[in-house]
Amino acid sequence: MKPRLFATAILVGALTATPPAVADVYQVDRIVAVVGNTPILLSALRFRAQPFITAMERQVTDETQRMIGESKLYRQVLERLVDEQLIARRAALAELKVESIEIDQAIDNVAKQNGIGRPALMREIERSGMTEAFYRAEIGRQILEGRLLMQRWTSSPLMITDEQLRTLYDQLKEQDPDSVPSFEAARPQLTEQLRLKWFEEEKQRMLVQLRSETHIEVRLGP
Repeated sequence: MKPRLFATAILVGALTATPPAVADVYQVDRIVAVVGNTPILLSALRFRAQPFITAMERQVTDETQRMIGESKLYRQVLERLVDEQLIARRAALAELKVESIEIDQAIDNVAKQNGIGRPALMREIERSGMTEAFYRAEIGRQILEGRLLMQRWTSSPLMITDEQLRTLYDQLKEQDPDSVPSFEAARPQLTEQLRLKWFEEEKQRMLVQLRSETHIEVRLGP
């Protein structure tokens, strides 16, 4: 089992009174992006990227390829951090929040879906290089994102037609004719697939809209 896990942390360094030579040695933090008036710090980026960096280092032995991969990972994670800030800002305007008990319930559901207990799930998380706090933060962000998308669903729900269901069914039947049940038997799963597809596409539409409305400055460098 490989849970999709992410997390966040912020460490603030203040070196304004430090001589340049000393600052070169001890400065470990700086702003790598600004979303609206909210900074994203290098320490937060490194923290979020570290599990992926660690996983890559286990698989890539060539130093040059590691450096290329690390640079690419940092940019991908920073892009995600920007998106998360955009979603957090919109959720705050909508007065949406996530309670700790809701995160606990979501984690219990993940464990149940995987047929294991919560302690076993936590051990899997730790073996993946994550912490429980890391995982809880990601679960909280997913719940918050889901609530924003549900608001958009409520205001403009997807009308799923038999034609759409039949088109998806035919595609699946062509890919694997032996394992796909009858159309009527598959209808609930087909409906859910189209619903999930709508949520993913709506998320991208929402982020495009939020990016167009928000000042974003990236300072990660080349």
